[in-house]
Amino acid sequence: MARHKDLQLPRKLNLDILAELLSKKTFESLVYKFADKSLEERRITLPSELCLRKCVVYYLVEKFKGDFSKVINALRSGEKVLAERGHYIGNIKRLYETKKREIENEQNTS
Repeated sequence: MARHKDLQLPRKLNLDILAELLSKKTFESLVYKFADKSLEERRITLPSELCLRKCVVYYLVEKFKGDFSKVINALRSGEKVLAERGHYIGNIKRLYETKKREIENEQNTS
């Protein structure tokens, strides 16, 4: 079996990101395991900063049972999760509602 470095795989696949993080054996096993799958099954997209922020806000709102004051405190204090940005209750509510709708849409389409 050819090594991935010997193959001239397209750069746009960004496989170097995975190759950097995984052992050669694990990386090659992963690539060959999914080679015969559809594009949809092989696609991996890493989340953006906004996506991460929405997920963190959604998690915290659920954790604190809708107490937005506690969410703000958690974002501004010890949680240290993307807290370098100014957070306001209006923004937190908007991010939470957006993520909530996204989750509902994903559940309805699956």
